[in-house]
Amino acid sequence: MQITICGHGLILLPHTDGHLYHDMSENLDLFDTSNFEKDHHLLYTTKNNHVHGKFKSKTGSLTLHEFVGLRTKMYSLDVPHNSKIRAKGIKKSHIKKHASHQQFVNILNSLKPTSSTF
Repeated sequence: MQITICGHGLILLPHTDGHLYHDMSENLDLFDTSNFEKDHHLLYTTKNNHVHGKFKSKTGSLTLHEFVGLRTKMYSLDVPHNSKIRAKGIKKSHIKKHASHQQFVNILNSLKPTSSTF
């Protein structure tokens, strides 16, 4: 995993080869992989679906390209064809219309806060 430190935050760039899936398949009892694609050859199972204490991927079997965390419960995940943005305390409709993964990267690199009204 490549870790880039920008100012006071981190950008994590995970490796995308098969080592991660191999490691997960050896410890499958620790993970809830019910949100993976059903035809995933190594990991799809519903055995641990909704079991407390199991790790679950927020992106399913989609490869994570980049993670930017600005503060607790305020982050962006860059996955193929989509970005998943979480910003606690901000209306979801506002996030869908006005927030982007690139905006999170720009804020992290410039260290300048941004404001919005809704």
